[in-house]
Amino acid sequence: MSSIFAITLPRSRIRHEHIQNELRRKTSLPYELLGVDGVELRSSGAPWPHNQDLRDSEVGCALSHVAACRRIVELDLPAALIVEDDVILPDNIDVILKKLSEEIVTGEIISLYNRTLRPEIFSTHNARDVMGMKLLHPTESRIMRTAAAYFIERSAAENIVRLNSPIQVVADNWMHFYQAGAVSRYRLLHPIPIRLFPFPSTLAVDRGSSTENLIKHIINKASVL
Repeated sequence: MSSIFAITLPRSRIRHEHIQNELRRKTSLPYELLGVDGVELRSSGAPWPHNQDLRDSEVGCALSHVAACRRIVELDLPAALIVEDDVILPDNIDVILKKLSEEIVTGEIISLYNRTLRPEIFSTHNARDVMGMKLLHPTESRIMRTAAAYFIERSAAENIVRLNSPIQVVADNWMHFYQAGAVSRYRLLHPIPIRLFPFPSTLAVDRGSSTENLIKHIINKASVL
């Protein structure tokens, strides 16, 4: 059986309530809510061993994803879904995860949502069918651009905990994780089964460039070959 881990902060009340409602209504799987507030952590005066070039909110987000990966290892789960708190889950998410559990391989991450700022190429070579959708291969790891919703195998979760503790890169730096050997491969489920509710990005607010980041947050374009 799979589990779902949702990244959310109680102080972001509307987003926090949204993801709780999604999980209550749409899954019968075990789930946990996890969140590390990077702004609060920084202001606490605790030692800060993380990458100084990252924003407080980026560190908090990455710590939250690492915490979810750590829970996968602690619970000895074969794989689990990690989502952020703006996702809209499909009604059949439990069935999708059951099918993905049969497909995922050691060290793999399967994305259920991806956004790009321009058309990108995914390969259909040896694509596997999952309930009318296809598991596609990105032609480059840089194409994988978000940590909004991904199904991660246990060893990949363990490797990410080890590689990104303390935090060196943002949660969705998939190219870094792949090049460092933490992840064996990526695939994308297409057409993507998960949508995002257009909340303003908490990272966009932290960066102080709301218009540009909101556009980046909404656009999703993917080409297949």
